[in-house]
Amino acid sequence: MAETRTYIEFYFPGVPSDKTSVKEVKSRDSKDVSVPDGAFGFRFFDLMSTNEGGVKMVSDKLNISPMHYYGGRITTLDEVRRVMLDAYTLISNMEDNRYARYARIIQCRTGNFKPFEDGDIYIIT
Repeated sequence: MAETRTYIEFYFPGVPSDKTSVKEVKSRDSKDVSVPDGAFGFRFFDLMSTNEGGVKMVSDKLNISPMHYYGGRITTLDEVRRVMLDAYTLISNMEDNRYARYARIIQCRTGNFKPFEDGDIYIIT
């Protein structure tokens, strides 16, 4: 018989990619989440598992929630150009590279920048 469990994945800034930490939770209510120091956001997901003939099988991540950003500041390319005059790399990324398709970015509470996608959730701290 298949069993589904819910998890939360916290995101921490890292090089070259974000670091994560995962734990099982009982609820997807963001009000119940205690965000660890150093984390800039989180998302929920489910895993389905079953045991067939003594072999445990686990699904890929299912029902992945939007990203929840904890604190930080949402901004636009125009605002970055006006306010962050020395942010050449960020401006270049927003104009030419992977951020170009996003209308907004978020400067996370940890100082890093991420595209703020449609559906993402901003939590005021």
